[in-house]
Amino acid sequence: QLPVMILLNVYFIKNPVFERACYINYGGHWLGWLLSELTGSNKWFDVTEDITYLVCFADVVRSIGDNNPTFSQMAIFGAAFLWGFRLLSFLGFRIITRGSDWRFDALIKNSAYNLFGWTTGGTWCVLNGMCLWTVAGRHTHTGSLSMLTLTGLSIFVIGLLLETLSDWQKYFFRSRGKTWIAEGLWSICRHPNYLGEVLVWCGIAIASVGSLKNPFACCRFQAYLCMVSPLWSVFFLFFTSLMLLEKRANATFGDDSRASAAVKADYAEYKRTVPILLPFHL
Repeated sequence: QLPVMILLNVYFIKNPVFERACYINYGGHWLGWLLSELTGSNKWFDVTEDITYLVCFADVVRSIGDNNPTFSQMAIFGAAFLWGFRLLSFLGFRIITRGSDWRFDALIKNSAYNLFGWTTGGTWCVLNGMCLWTVAGRHTHTGSLSMLTLTGLSIFVIGLLLETLSDWQKYFFRSRGKTWIAEGLWSICRHPNYLGEVLVWCGIAIASVGSLKNPFACCRFQAYLCMVSPLWSVFFLFFTSLMLLEKRANATFGDDSRASAAVKADYAEYKRTVPILLPFHL
């Protein structure tokens, strides 16, 4: 995956910040893989990934500092740091209290499969942060925040609040030992925390486009690159974590589970009435 990213940068993206982000994110994940092999556990997968991401953000900001960073760049990276610290704090607290994470248990059973999983985590970080690596270039204007950037940052705040409240609602719900959660924000859709995550990166991407000198003319290519972040976020979340959680819930409460007929009926009604990601059925 790393050679593909480097070739992509050489022939298409042509951004040295993107290349540095590749080395830092893959390097951090490979160090995490080595430690997981030595300890026989993937307990700290998320924590390692978040620390690596924050280190990458800091390195990129340092490189911007050598070229007089703009107000837009600082505002956008400030939002990214806020998101990263929030996520690290919550996932660190959760893994300390729980002691394990079932999503990564299968990886540790095979070293090659485990390496693939950690490497893919690096790829997620690189592509998810595409708007940040683009903003770190010399394509941003030096004036005050544009209306598009302010709009994007507003969407970011909404998404961060939605993600944070959803995570804590689910955490305290699970602590009461109940089944599936269908209260609070979780009555709006089955995965409001992931909806918040998508809004976070939509907001950062929109703010990034608004920071470009002329996103609809000379910087149109950079604007397209910024939109990789929310598109990748939706794709990766939907086809990894979200699908894993849906599959696990179906195995526990669905028609083929060992649950009682009443529980199966309630779960089927819950899935029929509560949309999966958006607040409405498509």
